[in-house]
Amino acid sequence: MDRYLIDDNFSVTVIIPVIHTNELWRANLLSIYREIPVKELLIGDGGCIDDSILIAQEFPRVQILDQTSFKTLGYSIKNLIQAVNT
Repeated sequence: MDRYLIDDNFSVTVIIPVIHTNELWRANLLSIYREIPVKELLIGDGGCIDDSILIAQEFPRVQILDQTSFKTLGYSIKNLIQAVNT
């Protein structure tokens, strides 16, 4: 279910910095898309070596930002915020 397709009046951009995830990653994304009208999902890839990015790319309106050069989470979040167009 994609809540954005039902009601996009209060749609938001969701930002998530990621290095590695766990077995709940897909379930978490499904929940986000079901409960929140996601206009855009921005994923900050901090150097994932698991399937985190491949799983995220299965969802609509996803943009992956390469953040492997950032040394701290703060820079990653700042970059994700600057990429928001909403």
